[in-house]
Amino acid sequence: MRKKYTNIAVLFHWSTAALLFGLFTLGWYMVDLEGAQRGYYYRLHKSFGLSAYALVLLRLFWRLRNPPPVLPSDFNSFHVTASRFVHQMTYLLLFIMPITGYLSSSFSGYKTKWFGMNLYHWGWKNEALNSLFSQAHLICGYVLLIIISLHIGAVLFHFVSKNINLLPRIWFHQKIKSNEERIDYEK
Repeated sequence: MRKKYTNIAVLFHWSTAALLFGLFTLGWYMVDLEGAQRGYYYRLHKSFGLSAYALVLLRLFWRLRNPPPVLPSDFNSFHVTASRFVHQMTYLLLFIMPITGYLSSSFSGYKTKWFGMNLYHWGWKNEALNSLFSQAHLICGYVLLIIISLHIGAVLFHFVSKNINLLPRIWFHQKIKSNEERIDYEK
C-alpha cells in the first residue's frame, strides 16, 4: 500500500486549497461593495468558483481511481473515523457549494459568465429562489470553513501531541519512513 498521495492528488489538494482561500477572501470582500466594482468582483468570484468546481470534479474522478494512502498505525479508531468524516464532508461540500452558488446566480437576473464567456442561462429573476440558494451557499461556506479548521487542527494535533508529521503524505516528493506500520484508510 502507498504511504503518500500521488503527485496528481497533491496537486489537486493544494490547487483546491489555494482556490478556496482566494474564493473565501473574495467572497467576504465583495459582499459590501456597490455598483460596477461589486459586479466585477461577483463575476470574478463566479468564474473562479466554476473553475474550482471543475477542479473538484477532476479531483473526485482521480480519488475514485486512486484510493488514498493508508493512515499511520498510531491512529486510534476515533482518529480514523474522524479523518474519514472530515474528508467525506469536505468532498460533499466542495461538490454542493458551487452548485448552490450557480443556482443563486441563475435566479439573480444576471447571466453567468466564466471569465467573460457566456454560459447557458436557464434561470430567471426570482428573489426568493436567489435568496434561498444564496443562503445555502453561505451556510455551505461556513460549514466548509469549520471542516477545514478541523482538518488543519487535526494535522497540528498529531504533529504537536503525537509527534506524527502528516504533511509528507500530502506534499511532493517527500519520503516517509518505510518501516512505519500503517492502517488502511478504506477499511
